[in-house]
Amino acid sequence: MSDSSRRDLLQALSVLSLGGLATRTVSAQTPQASPELAHCATFQYDTLTPKTGPTGAFRSVFSGVVPTGEQIGVHETTLLPGQMPHPPHQHRH
Repeated sequence: MSDSSRRDLLQALSVLSLGGLATRTVSAQTPQASPELAHCATFQYDTLTPKTGPTGAFRSVFSGVVPTGEQIGVHETTLLPGQMPHPPHQHRH
């Protein structure tokens, strides 16, 4: 990915799905039939099953591989007041 970061990609995906460009609605309860993510979809928040922990709630939206081979996963995390998802860290790339 040239000068774009994963964060930029996820923001773009969010804007596209919120902008009404999605072509169908998929229940998050149904796992992807294929690990390749090659279609647009929307996900209803109330269908995402939360997993709770000491810092808050985690909802997995989807994960898989885009047609160019990169792995991607999207989740929604709601933190309790004053909590962090993990200690500060940096990624090599």
